[in-house]
Amino acid sequence: MSPEGDRLNHVRRFARAALWHSLLRWTVRKVFAAHPDLVVVPNDGAFPYDRICQWLAKRNIPSLVLQEGIRFDTPTENRRLSRPLAPKPPPHPRDIEQD
Repeated sequence: MSPEGDRLNHVRRFARAALWHSLLRWTVRKVFAAHPDLVVVPNDGAFPYDRICQWLAKRNIPSLVLQEGIRFDTPTENRRLSRPLAPKPPPHPRDIEQD
């Protein structure tokens, strides 16, 4: 990693830690003070959800991670392709109509 990229990474980690400790942790504590039966978390890998999941786990509050879905076109749906990626296989002999 370049020195500038390394510095930006440190700044990002510091900013996230400062935000978590100054504001978000207290808000999470207040929201979940009643110890819910289950918490649905939109995404566990992104900030601040990673910290929220850690906080919930430390308090034995079950959580369900709801990963976001990104839909990509399949190769046959991809309109940029001028032809299919593979030719259509020939029909199986049992599927051919007999006269």
